Amino acid sequence: DSFASGDTGDLDLRASEMLLNSRGSGLSTSINTTSWPGGGRAGNVRVDVTGTLEILNQPGGSLTGLGSRGIGRKTSGDVEVNATHIRIDGHGVTGSFLGQPKTEQTGIISVSASANPEAGEPGAVTIRAQTLEMNGYSIISGATFGVGKAGNVDVTADRIQLDNSSIVSSTGEGSDGDGGSVLVKSRQVEIMAGGGIGARTAGRGNAGSVDVFA
Repeated sequence: DSFASGDTGDLDLRASEMLLNSRGSGLSTSINTTSWPGGGRAGNVRVDVTGTLEILNQPGGSLTGLGSRGIGRKTSGDVEVNATHIRIDGHGVTGSFLGQPKTEQTGIISVSASANPEAGEPGAVTIRAQTLEMNGYSIISGATFGVGKAGNVDVTADRIQLDNSSIVSSTGEGSDGDGGSVLVKSRQVEIMAGGGIGARTAGRGNAGSVDVFA
């Protein structure tokens, strides 16, 4: 994390299997880089898992997942995840995040909340997997709650299942920036029970573009 004027370092993790599980502890269970007010750019995050990556929340849990958050003078870093199988289950957990009420608490995100108009380009989210399974109000997102645009989201997987979960680029309430683009490529996409792929805006900026190839 960075609280001073410098940028944070990058994170590069490699594993055969990886599990993040909140176990309903109420504590954040995450791998991320964060630039706090006064800090520089948040570092990039890269995760390579040869087997299965699981991100699981439980009732009573808090923020759980992978990401980069730019809350300082500059923006978030890039988030890149490569795995054979990715399973994300939020178990319906919601909460407040950077002043936004009832937001998803489980997933993979790059979010910028910088108030600096010269903060720079936000980080992108890039996912590569054979299978991607998302359940229980989980999310993959590039988002802005500040003056800059939201990051782009690029997901490629042979099979994608979204059950009450989303792949989105979004702008939060009170933000000025535009949304980023969303690109999804897959041989098979299943969307169920309120799931979705899209761009959404709750601020003053425009929503980004959405392209799905299946």
